[in-house]
Amino acid sequence: MENKIDAVIIEHSSFNGNELISIETYAPKFLDAEIEKHRMISSNSSSDRAIPIERMIEADYFIPDDVRLNQSGMQGEEKAAKYEREELVNLFEGIREKSCQVMVDLKHIHKQHLNRLLLPFSYQKKIMTANKEQWDYFLSLRLHKAADPAIYQLAYKINDAIEKSFPVELESEDWHLPYIRNEERFEYSVENLCKMSSARCARTSYNNHDGTIAKLEDNLKLFGFLINEELPHATPTEHQAKPMVDIDLESDGISHMTSRGEMMSGNFSNFIQFRKILEDNNWRL
Repeated sequence: MENKIDAVIIEHSSFNGNELISIETYAPKFLDAEIEKHRMISSNSSSDRAIPIERMIEADYFIPDDVRLNQSGMQGEEKAAKYEREELVNLFEGIREKSCQVMVDLKHIHKQHLNRLLLPFSYQKKIMTANKEQWDYFLSLRLHKAADPAIYQLAYKINDAIEKSFPVELESEDWHLPYIRNEERFEYSVENLCKMSSARCARTSYNNHDGTIAKLEDNLKLFGFLINEELPHATPTEHQAKPMVDIDLESDGISHMTSRGEMMSGNFSNFIQFRKILEDNNWRL
């Protein structure tokens, strides 16, 4: 099984030299716990609870290609020989095959339970957005010899994607909008573009879960489900942002000021986060 860890730039914006970067990653699900420790990075992930059992069984699965031998401490340093890795691969393949058979035999049980049998092997698609400084911090920790081999591979892909990317320079009223196509920016209002981007970040995709192209009404319907006054599911609205221009602590979307006097909008500096604008307006636009 070929390792398919990857990272793609979805949106890369700049204003007055300050950069905001949204990256879509495809990586083993077990890395999620480590990635979520980076609290200055906004993220949304594909949900294993939403994937039909048949698709879960047929999906690509992760088998480590970098296997280390046992020693004391968190990090193995000596790489396993080819035959030693093959022993591990055969064991993992057997465990996964048995899990798949159990899922087939128990198809009357909801997928939210059965799909978890495959999580040790599952890939996950994820959209993450952060200031360039926060990506640099992430890479300083994860693109390091002491990191888990799988997250090192992911960090390598992220670093490579960032190095090859050129940011789009925003004007003061422009928006950073992941998953919005260029032609759509001229077709829809800023309000609808922010809603569309939020819905697509919730799906981590331009399209619906069934693969069909998501129309405006599909995105607005999902946004309406996510954002309501009683119980908002607001994380998909953390990826959209506009430059900070002529702001103070009373401005919409400004959440706090750091001890260094830097204005912040949630976890973003130099950009006002869509979520914070919604919060300041009681989830209304």
